[in-house]
Amino acid sequence: MRKPSYSEQRKSYSEQRTQPDEQPKEAEQAKDDAQRAREAQAKAENKFADADAARSAAEERLKASERAAKNERGFGAWLRGLFGRKPSNE
Repeated sequence: MRKPSYSEQRKSYSEQRTQPDEQPKEAEQAKDDAQRAREAQAKAENKFADADAARSAAEERLKASERAAKNERGFGAWLRGLFGRKPSNE
């Protein structure tokens, strides 16, 4: 079997490149996959940011609730303050 000449090899290569557009289809598929991956990543980052904001808000509400409970004097303390009497155990 003889070895093909350079011009035959070149012709064969150019024919392979002009055959059905498999490479461009694969490239388009890869681009589409990359775009979907970027969109999914952006969506996940947005969900994470939303969850982080919700967590921070919940922590602030908890802190405010704890401060309110700590500072709440109650009805009995209000009455004692109104009449100027201190409880016997203070």
